[in-house]
Amino acid sequence: MTAVQQSVPAWLVFGMFFVVIPIAGVLIQERNSGTLAQLATWGVPPDAVLGGKLFAYMLLNWVQLALMLLVGPWLVPLLGGDALYLGVKPGWFALMIAATSTAAVGLALAIAAFTRRFDHAAALGGGLNVILGAIAGVMVQRVLMPPTLQTFSERWPMGWALDGLQAVSLGDPDPVFIVSRAGLLVAFGVACLMVWRGQWGTAGCSFLGP
Repeated sequence: MTAVQQSVPAWLVFGMFFVVIPIAGVLIQERNSGTLAQLATWGVPPDAVLGGKLFAYMLLNWVQLALMLLVGPWLVPLLGGDALYLGVKPGWFALMIAATSTAAVGLALAIAAFTRRFDHAAALGGGLNVILGAIAGVMVQRVLMPPTLQTFSERWPMGWALDGLQAVSLGDPDPVFIVSRAGLLVAFGVACLMVWRGQWGTAGCSFLGP
């Protein structure tokens, strides 16, 4: 694995998880301003409001992916680095991106469920993202970490995403390995969604906030 093959998937994962700040902030601002309450009076179901936001921010994750894939092969060589070469199988790559996006958006919902102000969500989301990135091997390659920390880093969502994307990007990935990492990410995202629904109510009424 070259430096660019390590860096592009790593920073792609890091960037995708930063979606926690805008999506959590938007939900909090709309709740506090009464926008969500007004939508409810118009008969818009809370799940429809949430679904629209999830679609938009997952689409943003795909835009981030496209930009990173342009940077690796074209911009990095101009700056003196190695060109990014990906022996990617599109189906596995799409699976890992979708699973990573699910985990990132789920984390945003969990943060929105337990914060009441945008600045609190931004501080919590940004700080948590940096910590998870450091642990998972985004900022320092995992092979350079002590053995205990290497094992520890494999047990976090960003670590699962990074492992899966690196395996896919090098070509001919082990299907069992990829599916297991994608499954862990989706399970994490669903668990965060359940936390959000538990906080705001499965019927959607308390989604409107205080």
